[in-house]
Amino acid sequence: MGQLGFTVAGGMVVGYGLGYGIDLLVGTQGGRIAGLFFGLASGLLAAARTLKRVAWNGKRGDSHT
Repeated sequence: MGQLGFTVAGGMVVGYGLGYGIDLLVGTQGGRIAGLFFGLASGLLAAARTLKRVAWNGKRGDSHT
């Protein structure tokens, strides 16, 4: 899995974690699913930004050029 995969998966993990924390505070169970989807959306958005930068600049943004 490359950088984009980790970006999307990381967003999902963080979103699920935030939803889990909200569920513990409020006492519901819907926050985990909502957090998972919000995390997926943010991960996909970040991956799209990275792809856009690579396509336009031809640079990955790291030292391995």
